[in-house]
Amino acid sequence: DGLSPRHRARGDGWRGGDLLMLVQLLTVGKQKEPHLTAAQEVYRKRLTPFCKFEFTQLPAARLSDKPSEKEIAAALEQEAQAIRKAAKGMPST
Repeated sequence: DGLSPRHRARGDGWRGGDLLMLVQLLTVGKQKEPHLTAAQEVYRKRLTPFCKFEFTQLPAARLSDKPSEKEIAAALEQEAQAIRKAAKGMPST
């Protein structure tokens, strides 16, 4: 059946080479912090033997120099919609 004894005992159905899980890292805006970029790379290296790892950088909504509360709310909603659209396997309400 292609299952290792460990996975057969767990009953999780993992078969060598078949990746059952997708891990997505979605970020909004350009990454400016080097330590966060380094952490992302560490997670990618650690996770890829066990799952498919995808990193997606979404554009940040633009705001004026002095945005109103309404403009901020609209920008946040725009970014939330972009996240929902990019998230695989999640309902896009």
